[in-house]
Amino acid sequence: MRVKRDKLLHLLHLVNYGIAFNEVNQQLDEIQTRHFTAAGKDILGIRDKFVPYDEGKLAEQRLLVLCELSSANERFEAFNDVTRAHENIDVSDDWLIKTIKNSITRYGERHCFFMLEYEYKNDLVNSLGMEGERVFTEAVQAFLHDHLICGQADESIKEAKALLSALGHDYKTPPPPYLEKHTCRFSEMNAAIKRSFQQRSKGF
Repeated sequence: MRVKRDKLLHLLHLVNYGIAFNEVNQQLDEIQTRHFTAAGKDILGIRDKFVPYDEGKLAEQRLLVLCELSSANERFEAFNDVTRAHENIDVSDDWLIKTIKNSITRYGERHCFFMLEYEYKNDLVNSLGMEGERVFTEAVQAFLHDHLICGQADESIKEAKALLSALGHDYKTPPPPYLEKHTCRFSEMNAAIKRSFQQRSKGF
């Protein structure tokens, strides 16, 4: 398939953010697991397993070659190069579809491993004790204070989904057991948020 360069730049932006969030989550996983192991507990009893985004780094390198860039940071300047935005680039359909789906999935994991939400409180106390929960929370907060990623790729998500649709596919969240514990833990909160939006919509 021939894809316009600006669409691939959006995909590169999305993949790069997915990699960055995944690296932060990997370090969080290591910190959190140490606390649970020290307490003789298995963190996977209350949280989903962390999975490295190894395919993201390969996708990023391929996108850099396709877009003729030396590093991912060059994408910001490339976005402003309107003279090349609509250049058509040959890309494998299968690779493109897989890369788009993976990048959307991994970007969506960006806040799924913090374990600082109120919904985790009781399980953390039950697993680590009151003092252990306090030390755990302070360690996670201190790490995120120094490593939390600013910015977002929401516009690139829209572009990626539109490109996926043009290829005859729709994005669907991977089936269970993918983030099964996270989905269950926040299902009530998410349902409440959805109801709130629906009520606001009726008011307009």
